[in-house]
Amino acid sequence: MLRYQVRRASIIPGFEGAWSGRPWAETPPLAINRFLPRSSAHHPKAQARLLFDERFLYVIFRVEDRYVRAVTTSFQGPVWTDSCVELFVRPREDRGTSTSR
Repeated sequence: MLRYQVRRASIIPGFEGAWSGRPWAETPPLAINRFLPRSSAHHPKAQARLLFDERFLYVIFRVEDRYVRAVTTSFQGPVWTDSCVELFVRPREDRGTSTSR
């Protein structure tokens, strides 16, 4: 079973995509190396870093790929047909909470 401990953010991350900026540089990377069996054989080197605070889960991805396809332009469109990375998480049953705001 894959385990990655998500750390509390020391500061709110900016949205500039600065993989080496604060607070991302001090956050351990998670290698993305598990793929759906029905996916293609093309698996570029990919990593993620995750942080949280009392309101949000923050994620930054780093992908090294020479083939990039981005054609979906509609809101909630089929981005999975483009070059993409996705994050699916499920909190532990005894730890995750659901709040409405």
